Amino acid sequence: MSSFFSEDWKVLDKKIANLESKIGYASNIFGTSDRQKWSSILDLCKEINDNFKSTRYPKKEERSIAWQNFFDLRHKAYQTKNKQIATLSKSRKSELYSMLNNLSHNWLADFLIGEILSFGLLKTRAEDMKWAGKKLNEAGSYFKSVKQEMTREDKAEIYQIFVDIRSNHDLFWAKYKETSKADYRRRKEENQKAWERKQSAWEEKKEKSRRIKNSIENNLSKNKDKLSKAIDALQRVKDTRRNLRDKISESYSEKWKSDAENWLNDLDDKISDIESSINRIRDWVSEDKNKLDNWN
Repeated sequence: MSSFFSEDWKVLDKKIANLESKIGYASNIFGTSDRQKWSSILDLCKEINDNFKSTRYPKKEERSIAWQNFFDLRHKAYQTKNKQIATLSKSRKSELYSMLNNLSHNWLADFLIGEILSFGLLKTRAEDMKWAGKKLNEAGSYFKSVKQEMTREDKAEIYQIFVDIRSNHDLFWAKYKETSKADYRRRKEENQKAWERKQSAWEEKKEKSRRIKNSIENNLSKNKDKLSKAIDALQRVKDTRRNLRDKISESYSEKWKSDAENWLNDLDDKISDIESSINRIRDWVSEDKNKLDNWN
C-alpha cells in the first residue's frame, strides 16, 4: 500500500513542477497572451486540484507543502494571465482608439463657421464621411478579430465608441439626405421660375413680333390701297389732260386756249406729283413685302 502512495504523490509533484515550468514560460511572453497555453495551464491546475483529493503523501507536512506550492502557483497563474490580458487589452484598445480617431463628423466646427445648413458644405463633407465609413468598417472588422483578447470593460468602452460614431454617421447621412432633398426642391423651383421667365419673355417677344407683323401687314394693305387709288387718280388726271388737249385743238378762242394751256401746266404738275407719290408708295409696298418674306 505504501508503495502505491509513494508512486502517486511523486506523479503529483511532477505535475506541480510541470505547472511551475509552464507558468514561468508563459510569464516571460512579453506583451502577449497565448490563450491556448493559458487554457492548458488552467486545465492542469484543475487536474492537480482533483488529484489532491485522492493522493496521499507519506507525511502530512509534505502534503501541506505541496498544496501550498500548488496554491501559490495557481494564484500566480491567474494573476499573470489577468495581467497579460489586461496589458494586451490595453494595447488593443489603444490601437482601436487610433483607428477610430477623427471618424466622426464635427458638427460644432461647421456650426461655428456658419455653414451647417449649406448643402455645398455637406457635399464636400460627404466624401470625407465615405472615407470615414470605410475606415469605421475596417476598425469594426479588426475589433471583431481581437475582442477575445480584451477585458470586458475595455470591450464595452470600445463598443460604446463604435455606437457613438455610427450614430454620428447616421445623423450626418440623414441630414445629408434631408438637405439634399431640400436643395433639389430649391433648384427645381429656381429652374421652374427661370423657365417661366424665359417662357414669358419668349411669349412676350412672340406677341411683339405678331403685333409688328400685323402692323406691317396693315401698312402693306393700306399702301396697296393707296397705290391703287393713286394709279386710278393718275389715270383720271391723264384722261382729263388728254380731253383738255383735244378741246384746245378744237377751240377758236385764243383767250380760252391761253387759259387752257395754264390748266394743262397745272395738270402736268399734278401728274408729276401723283407719279412721285406712286413711286414712293411702291417703295413702301416693296419694303413691307421684303420684311414679310424674310419674317421668321
